[in-house]
Amino acid sequence: MKKLISILFYALVIWITITVTGLAMMPKRYLLPSSLQIVDDSRKVMLSQVGTKEATGRNDGVQIEKYLGSVKIYVPAPYCAAFVYFCFAEVACDITQIPIPRTAVANNIYNYARKKGVLANYAPAIDDLITWKYSNSWSGHIERIYEIHKAGWVLTVGANTSNGKTGSQREGNGVFIRRRNIYHPVGRMFVRGLVGWKYE
Repeated sequence: MKKLISILFYALVIWITITVTGLAMMPKRYLLPSSLQIVDDSRKVMLSQVGTKEATGRNDGVQIEKYLGSVKIYVPAPYCAAFVYFCFAEVACDITQIPIPRTAVANNIYNYARKKGVLANYAPAIDDLITWKYSNSWSGHIERIYEIHKAGWVLTVGANTSNGKTGSQREGNGVFIRRRNIYHPVGRMFVRGLVGWKYE
């Protein structure tokens, strides 16, 4: 009897551990305070950049340098997060109006929202940012939602990605519209979650 109780106890511990770990890995949505005007205006900037391509396929070109320059990086580097920041910076009167941190690291934006934001229902909204991450790495990818479809499918604008036909999902050659799912991995990156806006 003691052996059976011991086995059941350890089975319960394992079940709880798996459940808690699974819940911890579930994508979440956080809301950051922002002005509706800033979000709306930054969307217009974002859409105006669709079709921008790198000069030589090495994270370079005049417009790519502007994205990176907005986060104070002046060498060829991944620019998906810099692009998101650039769209806000272009319409903000000063840095305090920008609702996300100045960073070129996609997951820094999600980490900031998790720390400073308000937890919300995991459902996509237009202008949400969707973030992916490699396991055991700080590296990942971020895009912005501009259209919502059924069953978690969304259209996004992503920078430093491919046009969807061929090429890298994370290290592509420009700014393109992509079809994504808020639950699906991109390549080997899993979805961390969404960053949305709580309008002031």
